[in-house]
Amino acid sequence: MTRFRRAARVSAVLLAVVPLAVSAGPAVAAPATPSGGAPITRYASVASVPLVAAPFAQTTGSVACPAGTHVLGGGAVLSLSDLSLDLAGSVPLPGGAGWQARVSNRTGGGWEFAVFAICASGIRGYRLSSNSVLNRAGTRTVLTATCPAGTVPLGGGGETRSSEAGASLGGIFPVDGGWRAVVTNRAVPHPQARAVAVCGEAPSGYVVVQGPRQVAPAGSSTLGAIRCPAGLGYLAGGVRVWPASPDVTVSGTFPQDDRWRVEVASSSDGASSLHPSVVCATVPA
Repeated sequence: MTRFRRAARVSAVLLAVVPLAVSAGPAVAAPATPSGGAPITRYASVASVPLVAAPFAQTTGSVACPAGTHVLGGGAVLSLSDLSLDLAGSVPLPGGAGWQARVSNRTGGGWEFAVFAICASGIRGYRLSSNSVLNRAGTRTVLTATCPAGTVPLGGGGETRSSEAGASLGGIFPVDGGWRAVVTNRAVPHPQARAVAVCGEAPSGYVVVQGPRQVAPAGSSTLGAIRCPAGLGYLAGGVRVWPASPDVTVSGTFPQDDRWRVEVASSSDGASSLHPSVVCATVPA
C-alpha cells in the first residue's frame, strides 16, 4: 500500500484558500470562448476548521456560505494520501447554503480534513438539480444531474447515500448541460448514488476548462491541478478518471492559490489517467 503523510497539507491549503486568488497565468488547456452574461456581484471562498475522519467509518463535514450568497462549488482536502482514504461525497448543502463532504476512512487512524466552498451572489436563475439511482453492491454507477434549459453547470458534485466506508466517489466533473458523478460501491447493500448540479445563467466570462491527461500510476495517489484563463476566477472544479474503475477513487478536490487541485487514489493493477476540469468566470476583485 502506498501512503504519503502530509501533516501540514490541510493547514497550508486553509491558509492559501482565503483570500481567493485570481489566476494571472494561462489556462492549462485552451477553453471555449467565454460567455458575456451578467456579472457576479459578490464572491467568497470559505473553509471549515480542520476536522477528523474517524477510523473505519465515514465522517461528514460542512461549511456555510456567507449570508446573501449561494454556493457554486466546493470540495475537501485530506491530510493523508492513502489508498484506503477517499471521498464518499462532495455536494452542495440544501438550498445552496454551503458545501458538505464525506470522507471514507478504511484505515485504523483518524486523519484531518477540511471542507471548502466557493460562494457568490448575482447569479440569475440559480438552482440545484439532482439525480439519484440505486448503486448495487460490487458495482460502479455513472449518473448525471442535468441543468434546466437556459442555464449552465456552475459547479456540482456527487455522493453515495451509504454511511459505510466501502462506498466512494470515482469521479465528479462537468459535462455539457450538467454535472456527472461516478460512484463506486465495493460491498455496501443497495445504497443510493446521487449527482448534483449547481445551475444558473452563464455569468460574465463563463467558461469550462478541461485539463490534459495526466497519468495516475497503479498503487499510488496522484495529484493534478488546473488553472483558469488569465483574469478569471474559479467557481468549481472536478476530475474524471479514465478508464473508470472501482479501484480508482477521488481523494481530494480543492482550491489552492491560483489552481484547482485534485487527487485520485489508484489500487488497480494498471495505470489510469486523470483529467482535471475547472469552471471559471469573471469575479469581483
